[in-house]
Amino acid sequence: MTRDKLIAALRSEHREWRIWASDVGRFYGVRYGLQPGAPGQGLTVDSGTATRLHEMIAQAEADAAAYNAALS
Repeated sequence: MTRDKLIAALRSEHREWRIWASDVGRFYGVRYGLQPGAPGQGLTVDSGTATRLHEMIAQAEADAAAYNAALS
């Protein structure tokens, strides 16, 4: 799969994230408002592969959900 198709697939699956790739092929994702108690701040994850970026996004969302649940 081409880099553009990988990015399109990631963007489709993670619509709340801004996802892009660098010129050297590293993948990045940023999401604002994910971290509780830090409105307006973004969380950025990066990886050398699209698959790993997907995993890191899923983990970041799970961590945020667990933290929110602990506060409730």
